[in-house]
Amino acid sequence: MRHEFEILVSADGIAARVSQLGEEISRDYRGETVLLVGVLNGAMFFLTDLARAIDPDRITVTLDTIAASS
Repeated sequence: MRHEFEILVSADGIAARVSQLGEEISRDYRGETVLLVGVLNGAMFFLTDLARAIDPDRITVTLDTIAASS
């Protein structure tokens, strides 16, 4: 069985928004330490890209994940 999916946001669109978020965080939290927390391990790809988009000369970034269950 083959499934068809519609792309709602392109990879370039996601990358551009992550870059914008990195710039905003770098500006708004200048001189602070920021903890980026993702829910479950799948968020690590996004968090890693976001951490790279944050200016390391302005902010110290640490990453962590949490697991949740219903």
